[in-house]
Amino acid sequence: MAIRALFVLPGALITLGPAKFVSQFPQVLRKLFSRSSMNFALFISIMSGGTRAATCLLRYIRNVEDGVNHFLAGIVGSLGVLLFSNIDFSMYLVSKAMEGLFMVRRILIVLGYSY
Repeated sequence: MAIRALFVLPGALITLGPAKFVSQFPQVLRKLFSRSSMNFALFISIMSGGTRAATCLLRYIRNVEDGVNHFLAGIVGSLGVLLFSNIDFSMYLVSKAMEGLFMVRRILIVLGYSY
């Protein structure tokens, strides 16, 4: 039985044997570091990292913890939506919606509701 390496690429699950892995390694790297993959990574980092950094910076500058800090940080995080395409935003939004659904299910189980 041959050892297989498992790679998850955008839209496909590809299993490669050792010989194919060596021959297709440049193609795998090209897809992994493609422009669309890098744009999505930059989008996610601006959305999450920009929001967190702005919140911390505003908390440090204003010495107040209120909703204004979070509102302004949300504006900074939303720059990611303006800079990148809508498909990136929709993928991020769907993933967060799924995460929210799982959290609601957990909360309902903890509170004793059955479904």
